[in-house]
Amino acid sequence: MKKLSLLTLVIASLLLVGCGNNNAVPSDTTAVNTAEPTADTAQVDVAAGEVAADAPTVDLAKTTKLAECLKEKGVTMYGTEWCGHCKNQKALFGTAFEKASYVDCDAQRQTCLDAGVRGFPTWIDAQGNQYPGTQQLAKLAEVGGCEM
Repeated sequence: MKKLSLLTLVIASLLLVGCGNNNAVPSDTTAVNTAEPTADTAQVDVAAGEVAADAPTVDLAKTTKLAECLKEKGVTMYGTEWCGHCKNQKALFGTAFEKASYVDCDAQRQTCLDAGVRGFPTWIDAQGNQYPGTQQLAKLAEVGGCEM
């Protein structure tokens, strides 16, 4: 009986944690990303080329160079299309995000689980170090050893 009660408690806890964070990987993992965006950014649909009117000004030359460098250095963002924090991260790059290495965890769920992704967005460098949450571009440049 104690085992059943403990199991029920664990399941209830997982449900509460999962309901409280829409950025968690939909799986049996229990850790969640609680990082808040670190810049005043707008919602953006990079794939469609849509940027909100109140989106921050983006220096496309710099962000393109950064996105290309990060990709070359093996730094990848794992996220989803529905994730608000992921949209905020993409907005920091503007349309240059198309040049970045990106894994859509809805389309490639197993890849994300295998990489240990437990929340969105998560950046992973070539050494496997994880950087969860929305990251400032300067931090990403530092992670990848890229010039800003």
